[in-house]
Amino acid sequence: ACFFPIITQVLTAYALSSVLGLLQHSAADDWRQAIIWAVSFALGAPLLQVLSRFMRIGYMRDTLLDLRKLTFHKILALSYQEFNRKSRDSYVSKLTNDINLFEKDFFLSLLNVIFAGGSAIVSLFLILVQDRILGLIIAAIATVLLLVSHFFRKPLVRSKEKILEENEIFSLKMGNLFSGLEIIRLNNVEERFAHDAQGQFEHLEAAKNKGRIIERLQEKVLENISTILSLGTLAYVTVMMVKGQFSLAMAMMLIQLAGNVAWPLISLFGMRNRLVASNKVFQTLLCTEEDMTGDKEITAETVRDKARDLDLLGRDIELKGLSYQFEDASQPVLRRIDIILKGGGKYLLKGASGSGKTTLLNLITGAFRDYEGEINYGGVPLRDIDEATFNDGTALILQDVFLFETTIRENICLFKDYSDEEIDRAVHLSGLTSLLDKLPQGLETELSEDGLNLSGGERQRISIARAIIKQSRLLLADEVTSALDPNLGREIEQGILNLPMTV
Repeated sequence: ACFFPIITQVLTAYALSSVLGLLQHSAADDWRQAIIWAVSFALGAPLLQVLSRFMRIGYMRDTLLDLRKLTFHKILALSYQEFNRKSRDSYVSKLTNDINLFEKDFFLSLLNVIFAGGSAIVSLFLILVQDRILGLIIAAIATVLLLVSHFFRKPLVRSKEKILEENEIFSLKMGNLFSGLEIIRLNNVEERFAHDAQGQFEHLEAAKNKGRIIERLQEKVLENISTILSLGTLAYVTVMMVKGQFSLAMAMMLIQLAGNVAWPLISLFGMRNRLVASNKVFQTLLCTEEDMTGDKEITAETVRDKARDLDLLGRDIELKGLSYQFEDASQPVLRRIDIILKGGGKYLLKGASGSGKTTLLNLITGAFRDYEGEINYGGVPLRDIDEATFNDGTALILQDVFLFETTIRENICLFKDYSDEEIDRAVHLSGLTSLLDKLPQGLETELSEDGLNLSGGERQRISIARAIIKQSRLLLADEVTSALDPNLGREIEQGILNLPMTV
């Protein structure tokens, strides 16, 4: 697609030189041939341009779509612990700001590098064929342009890295600010946070402005060198015409071709640096083909291992010398815990706030993997159990309930197929019956974003139903009835304790 404009450019130079050549040779046949050529060019050039444009747009669309899929899959493939090392807003920034920056720099740069490089090479070759001395002079000046652009490469790459960093910080700060907007308004501290936000705006724009300054400086230096090249070519061709060695048509063609070398090289070397800089963005988004597909060969042994792992989740859970310390903590939150939880048993974990109850649950579920000691299921280390299989056989009820912007049914089933009997059982045991009776559409009621049209207790009951319907071998609940009234809470607790699983 990028070579079509190159063809058009070369043909334009030839057409202009041919028309000027007619001023010296005005035979009727020459004029007839020129008219045919002009009509053909007038019809063909726009067609090539339109075809080239559609091909480039299609390439950009497909590449961006694949890149967004790759980036999203990479985020989904992160472990719980890896995912939580960064703010949610940083991942949103990757899918928006980083990809937008990549789109702006990469495609414009790539297409211009191909077009400008092709145009310069073809034009330089034609000049060398017509006049070797002029061709060698232009090649030498092109080398100077290359060296100058190389000088600007590192500063430009660093500026793009800084923009990426400031974009992520900006998204994080704004996300935190909007999350606490209610508290800010209620306490009349808008001015303080507006001042902080202004500082973030200035930091981001300063990083972008520095990048723009480097780009403009590079462009101006390259433009001045190209102007010298164009004027030098004009002087050389004029001298050769005076000596009678060049015809008017030849002189015009060489001037056109020299321009096709000089000015595209400005774009080529400038965009080349931007292309290198955009590669940094691409590397932060890129994942391997294996990550993208997530495909694993399914064999009989794989099926047996999955069945074995599921069976292990219903057996005894043994913690031996289990210790855990957060990265920034001065001492472990859990230290050398030894305990055996019998398969099918029901256990209540009590402790003061901050004593490590939720951390212990995260360790048992494998959410945190950098622990010391052992966590064994049926005598098999947790680290040896397939993560996907473990998730299939485990149900969680967390304090922080997330609901999807879809029906209550889909929020309970999580887009999997369950029978009406299974759904009714989960609804009954979770205490959702009274809520559904009040809703005209029942299970088909659409929830707003994150279920904001439900109370805390109603959200909690959907989370409980979600865990019950899974019919897993292991259920881990973190303050399961904290948002419920005491009577309903006791009723739901009793229903959970009667489930045939380890709780």
